[in-house]
Amino acid sequence: MRRNKQLFNIGIMMMAAAAICLATTPAVFAEMFAQSAKLYASDGTSGMNYGSAAGISGNTIVVGATDTATGAAYVYTKGGSGWGSEVKLDLADWTGIDDFGNGAAIDGNTIIIGANKSTVGSVAGAGTAHIYGSDGMGGWTEVALLTAGTDATSDIGFGTSVAISGDIALVGASKYDGASGNQGATYVFGRDVGGTNNWGLITKLTASDPSSNAYFGAAMAIDGDTAVIGAYNISKAYIFEDDGLGNWSETTKITSTSGTRYGAGVSIDGDTVVSGAYYRSVDGKSRAGWAEILSRDEGGEDTWGQVSEIASQNVETYGYFGRSVATDSGLVVAGAYGEDTDSLTDSGAAYVFQDDGSYLEMLLPDDAAESDSFGKIVAISGTTIVVTATGANGFDTDAGAVYIFEVPEPSTLVMVIGLVTTLALVGYRRRS
Repeated sequence: MRRNKQLFNIGIMMMAAAAICLATTPAVFAEMFAQSAKLYASDGTSGMNYGSAAGISGNTIVVGATDTATGAAYVYTKGGSGWGSEVKLDLADWTGIDDFGNGAAIDGNTIIIGANKSTVGSVAGAGTAHIYGSDGMGGWTEVALLTAGTDATSDIGFGTSVAISGDIALVGASKYDGASGNQGATYVFGRDVGGTNNWGLITKLTASDPSSNAYFGAAMAIDGDTAVIGAYNISKAYIFEDDGLGNWSETTKITSTSGTRYGAGVSIDGDTVVSGAYYRSVDGKSRAGWAEILSRDEGGEDTWGQVSEIASQNVETYGYFGRSVATDSGLVVAGAYGEDTDSLTDSGAAYVFQDDGSYLEMLLPDDAAESDSFGKIVAISGTTIVVTATGANGFDTDAGAVYIFEVPEPSTLVMVIGLVTTLALVGYRRRS
């Protein structure tokens, strides 16, 4: 009888401890993700458009800011004290550089930054892209300067978007003319192509059905030997694959409703592709936005078929859901930078889904304000999500900020219950 009573008391103590934790730390249980940091440029100025581009790989984040004299890009690494140690990327020669930070991507120890308005030689606005390597001690050094070569013409848009995976880098030139004006192109570069540590051109990709003002290459993503490239002005996305020998070819063309700007935001992770259409009407609300999740072999071998359609949980006119999308580790994130939250006009929001389309939660900053445009750019690596807000207050008013969301460690609950349980069992054993 005494033994049963002691076990009963242990159970009561454990439930009480759990109840206390639930009452004092509701965010851990009410949300999967919690805001862990807010980043902004230490030399930020009002209207600098910090967060114009962003990328994350593991514990390193890169952020672009275009509206300064030349543009800028910043790198942050997570350490023991959290996300700090800001490094501002530098160039050996800033002559002619413009809109540096228009595109930004990172994979491991390699970063690529687009500067789509830079001057190349005597050609103004031809655009450049810059590759950086890590020195392993927190520093980053430019290791390659990329251009469109003989294609470099005024306002080609080279560097409009960039992407990188392993030894392959993509650079979009959305205003490349080709056979028709502004049809767009994407340039594929490879590490050690043309020499050790040299980033050389492998090929140039264009759509199988090029058309004027398509802006092919305005958005892109790559994972391994598969790339997805958007042509938002004709509401299409194209999937290209490498045969393992450096031969890239278009394998799938996805066409959506005209005028929806499908392909303005694209992402890929393994066998999952996400493409947003931020001008699409939803529930009769113009430009509320929508996105599509596709999977390889869905509907047949080597066929990229739809798995799910996703949209905001708070559909609004001009919400612009899907302008930026990201996917990794079975999760999908979509920004809706035009949404009003808590009656704050254009404060913005971001939404998290599983890659089967199941809704998980809505992300909001802890200091939301009107015209922040939270959700302008989203990125994800593992269970760490990056959301930019180009109009948020940073170091200066409206300079822009980046918010980091992570899955909280369940240490508080586990430690308290574990401690209570241990003490109770120790006491029980001593009395037994």
